[in-house]
Amino acid sequence: MILEAYMHELSMVQELFNILKEQAKKHDVKKVTKVKLSMGEYSTVEPSHLKSCFELLAEGTIFENAEIDIEKTSGDDIGVLGMEGE
Repeated sequence: MILEAYMHELSMVQELFNILKEQAKKHDVKKVTKVKLSMGEYSTVEPSHLKSCFELLAEGTIFENAEIDIEKTSGDDIGVLGMEGE
């Protein structure tokens, strides 16, 4: 089951949602349409797993159907580059 296989990614997406919700509220964004992330080439996170978890957890939230854009970078950091919304 996805929940067991992707526990690391699920917790990362939950934390990501917390950060983005705070920013959305601050800027009066009601619907997030795009999330831009950076992901280091040596990160232990698989981009496809992160996207799957994002889509699963986004259902019924302001992130539902948001596009996820992951920019590969050097190193092992994962970061938020920005988001778009309405």
